[in-house]
Amino acid sequence: MIQRDPLEAGKSERAIDRVLSGLKKEYVLVGKTRVKAWHAWLLVGIAAGVAAGIILVANRSGELEPGKAASAKRPNIVVILMDDMRLDDLWVMKNVNALIANDGGISFSNFFVSNSICCPSRATFMTGKYSHNHGVMTNVPGYAGLDDHRNTLGVWLQNAGYYTGYIGKYMNGYGIDDADEVPGAPPYEVAPGWNDWHAIQSTNSEYFYYTMTEMKDNGPVTVNTYGTTTAETAVKDPDIYITDVMTNKAVDFINNRAADATPFFLMVGEKSPHFEIKSRDEEDDDLDILRSFASNNPPAAPRDEGKFANKPIPQLSSPSFNENDINCRATL
Repeated sequence: MIQRDPLEAGKSERAIDRVLSGLKKEYVLVGKTRVKAWHAWLLVGIAAGVAAGIILVANRSGELEPGKAASAKRPNIVVILMDDMRLDDLWVMKNVNALIANDGGISFSNFFVSNSICCPSRATFMTGKYSHNHGVMTNVPGYAGLDDHRNTLGVWLQNAGYYTGYIGKYMNGYGIDDADEVPGAPPYEVAPGWNDWHAIQSTNSEYFYYTMTEMKDNGPVTVNTYGTTTAETAVKDPDIYITDVMTNKAVDFINNRAADATPFFLMVGEKSPHFEIKSRDEEDDDLDILRSFASNNPPAAPRDEGKFANKPIPQLSSPSFNENDINCRATL
């Protein structure tokens, strides 16, 4: 059984925690003076099989259109999607735990996913449909397999009067400019339903080297590459560490939109703590690819290198930990 070391990934989760930290300090503690009738809550869920953590924060600063009932104010909403995060990684996320404990947070203890693969699960989140209905059955072609790109969460919220933003990983296959493999997903495409868009392209997605298709406030679309080479030879520049870059974009979005009367919806599709997928030789066989995946623990931000070196690996109480009754196992 291949198992990621959670301590190697826990370092970067704390950067995502900063989104909630900034939100908490800026809009909860001073909510009575800056944003009246402010209310916040937190939902944390772990999707079974995929182990993708979903963190949702909302406040009630969004105003209805003129003439609508003042008592029905619509919330601002922030959703943070963690990729391959384990439940016990939450211990390093102090701001998340504080919100759960102090602000009426809810933890889903009985949470299910209908298709425990990355892109099908993301497509289900965006559409509310099962895989056989939205068309994304696997990670390939992924994004291009979605049956209706104009019938998604972003479009619905825009139609309801929300200002929408997406930052990070959207769906597998997004941004690949290859008509044979993934038709309909050119690098400059912005998925319908988003006013702000900073999506990682699937062509390269390392922690210190990645490309984003970006659009701010319905403006021009640009394709920007962060880093200059692959991770094997790159200097680990803390200014382009992908978790921090996405976190800073999220904090800027919240700061820029919070005082506006139009309610906002922001989704942050974090790469962390997913292992690092590096470019490889097309001739590699499946076993070499498997070994590569198993060895590519997510790199920490330079400031966090070694902070968990002496921490023991948490032991899960779940009966699935080191389970013997497995029909298929990999030997490396």
